[in-house]
Amino acid sequence: ENIHNFVSGIPECDHFIIHARNCILKGLSPAKNRTIPPLKYHYVYNLTKDFPDKKFSLNGHVQDVSQTKEIFTENESLFGVMI
Repeated sequence: ENIHNFVSGIPECDHFIIHARNCILKGLSPAKNRTIPPLKYHYVYNLTKDFPDKKFSLNGHVQDVSQTKEIFTENESLFGVMI
């Protein structure tokens, strides 16, 4: 819900890069924050459906071209990914 409000609240922006993992600010090191909180790719996929006029790029543990192809197969509405 918060991310929907954020996207809706900036109508001038047409491209959002969304990190698919929550950051836990207390109790985890930066390294553990990159592995312990679960990835939520479906949050980004849902945004592409809810805001078809916006572009969304997924950021979150994408490691190679093969995985990138899988992600685009799962959701052709994505604009990009960060590796």
